[in-house]
Amino acid sequence: MPTTKEQRAAAVTLEILEERPTFAPGHLFVAYVDGVRAGHIFVDAEIRGRLDVDVHPSYRRQGIATALYLHALEHLGTLVARLWEQSPDAYHVWTSIADRGLAVVTRQGNYATMTPTREGHQPNPRRRL
Repeated sequence: MPTTKEQRAAAVTLEILEERPTFAPGHLFVAYVDGVRAGHIFVDAEIRGRLDVDVHPSYRRQGIATALYLHALEHLGTLVARLWEQSPDAYHVWTSIADRGLAVVTRQGNYATMTPTREGHQPNPRRRL
């Protein structure tokens, strides 16, 4: 049985799948950790900047929200968020992604936009955490 944080992380598999949202038009990507639903990101197709990201409390601080953002970015090309709805945790994730050179984040008025870098990040939807 894994005992250290690194050993436990190496034993976990993250899978991100696109599912059909039943509540509104848009894109829904769901993260599963070892087959258990751990979180999701929903990007509304009709309302500019409406993003909903949620990770179950027992799976937080493990890179799942970052993986969801990067997965959505890879599939949709650009993400837009309403700044007045962005939580401190979401701000931290966006800043971290930009600081690592995986995307360019710009702010204009009440919106923030995340665009992939030229090199582009190709996250593996079945990767080890």
